[in-house]
Amino acid sequence: MWILVSLVSLSQFGMMLPAPSIAGISHHFSVDVGAGGSIITAYVAGVCSSQLVYGYISDRFGRKPAVTLGLSIFLAGSILVVCGNTMGLVLGGRLLQGGGMGCATTVARAVLRDTCLEGGAYTVANARLASALSIAPIAGPVLGGYLESALGWRAGFIFMLAMGVVMAAIWLMSFRETRKLDVPASTQKHSILVNCGAIVGSSRFWTATVSGGLIYAGEVVFLANSPHIALGDIGLPSEVYGLLLMTIIIGYLLGARVTSRVSRRYANDRILLIGLSGCALAGVLMGAMGARWPNSSAALFLPMGLYMVGAGAVYPCAAASAIGPFATRAGTASAVFSTTQGVMVVLIGVLSSTANVISTVSALGAALTVLGATAWLLFFRSAGPIERPSTQG
Repeated sequence: MWILVSLVSLSQFGMMLPAPSIAGISHHFSVDVGAGGSIITAYVAGVCSSQLVYGYISDRFGRKPAVTLGLSIFLAGSILVVCGNTMGLVLGGRLLQGGGMGCATTVARAVLRDTCLEGGAYTVANARLASALSIAPIAGPVLGGYLESALGWRAGFIFMLAMGVVMAAIWLMSFRETRKLDVPASTQKHSILVNCGAIVGSSRFWTATVSGGLIYAGEVVFLANSPHIALGDIGLPSEVYGLLLMTIIIGYLLGARVTSRVSRRYANDRILLIGLSGCALAGVLMGAMGARWPNSSAALFLPMGLYMVGAGAVYPCAAASAIGPFATRAGTASAVFSTTQGVMVVLIGVLSSTANVISTVSALGAALTVLGATAWLLFFRSAGPIERPSTQG
């Protein structure tokens, strides 16, 4: 498990650690801040565009070769960023970094599916992985800020290059292949499109993926719109806002921890529906509190903490429900799962930003309510008997 945590943490650090350096990069290359912010966009584009390829490679040739290839591409991109003397080279390096790290979550979930033969165990493993990784999105910008302040904008990328070298050494020396040797040859040789078609044709996969993606989108909508509400309308100091953001992670840790403890006793679908209900109700609570106390930080952060409790149950259960039935195509199923949710989050995030209608706590609560309720209705209408995870594929 610790190897998988390290791998996915590297992927998340790769996205979040450079965020404080955007201003420094923009100044260094004499571009506007929007162009400097493209270092995040380029990385995300690389991740999203490569996941399906790694899913197929991991199913066809094994989990270890897929990550070895991904880490090699990540290291090449890191060197290009560190040595790049133009903005174009830096963006190209970031695209390669993301293209390399497309292997991380895809292969990690597939490895968990390989090693967890019973459905409840797979949910437990996903919940534990989610708990361990909840700190990386916050620790990344903090560490990146210190490195940028002390040593300049390239320091964070040098640190990532060193992390990549260490991760590659650990992976090559410590990871043991988990892909089943008795996977049918016909399945292995199927094209990416054939494998994807077999997966998205499953209603269980589709509804679990979209339901989880809607909740994930709610989290992103909050992160995108809460700064101007908290710092502008409510008037919180930036350091207080940062601390309150960290507290909502406690809710996520609590939800994931409870899920890991109860998933062996209760059906995965039941836990998932409870988590979806919690997210929808948290949105209702935020809307109501925001209408009553429009300039209250409690109205913004308390319901969001409850939303993240529900998300801590939704994320691992959605992954288990979507990927679990595809034992022989776990890599491709994980890739389609991650790619679909990534596209959903980007589209909903862009829509919420361009529409410019989420300007108050109550409006943000309404958005979370719509996303949570839609996810609940979608999964509730399609939920049926639990399918045994090792019989399809």
